[in-house]
Amino acid sequence: MTKTRLGTSTSSESGRCSRRHLILAATAVFGWQLLNARQSPAYSQETKMGHDAATGSTRNPLDRQVLADGSVPDGGDVVMTRDQLVARLKRAGELVVSGEDQNETDSYFDAVHYRFHGPDGFETDYSGISNYFKAIRAAFDDRSIRRGIIVAEGNYITCQTWIEGKFVREFAQSPVGSLPPNGQRVVWDLLNIFRFDDQGRLAEEWVRTDYRSFLRQLGAPGK
Repeated sequence: MTKTRLGTSTSSESGRCSRRHLILAATAVFGWQLLNARQSPAYSQETKMGHDAATGSTRNPLDRQVLADGSVPDGGDVVMTRDQLVARLKRAGELVVSGEDQNETDSYFDAVHYRFHGPDGFETDYSGISNYFKAIRAAFDDRSIRRGIIVAEGNYITCQTWIEGKFVREFAQSPVGSLPPNGQRVVWDLLNIFRFDDQGRLAEEWVRTDYRSFLRQLGAPGK
């Protein structure tokens, strides 16, 4: 009798130990799988979406991105590559020289905070630089712009720029005031530094040029 009871007790205890080991093993495997899942990008995205839904977050999914066509989504900061900033700079230059689409031109500038720093202490804002290019378009035909060496670091770009046009009508905004046309082709030879804001818009610009050479091309008296 005693041996039978001891044998039954030992067998039962062994079964309970085996079940505990199986449960512990299954728990360890499940925990490892869960840890791997939490580290996956899909889990992180699903968790973020669930959190946004629970908290009512309205964060734009395009925040800190640039659209494929190079345009900037409304709202939020963006991260642009060097090539995207350079492309925006080139397009902005083409637009201010051609005057083809003022609305598109405006989209490349922070019109409220933009500052222009020119030679000889000349300072102006977006309205002032827009009026300057209006005067260029009014006085010069066959206009063109091209960029030379371009160096970019962060939100800053520096480059060579040449703007050309045939001087055929009065130029109201030369460095010495209004000048009559001389029919000659004139070249602005510039060195620029541009600063972009966190939405990829032009926010500040520094320019250096040789005014003496420029005025001589314009036919300014005594130059």
